[in-house]
Amino acid sequence: MAWTGKILRVNLSDGVITSEALNREWADQYLGQRGLGSK
Repeated sequence: MAWTGKILRVNLSDGVITSEALNREWADQYLGQRGLGSK
């Protein structure tokens, strides 16, 4: 797994997948702890 500075949003209801730039505050707050998807 590589760090790309992006987040993948998956909307299962609509079947839409989008790639976005990762908010740096989120990365600093969550990555390296329990993970970004835990909150």
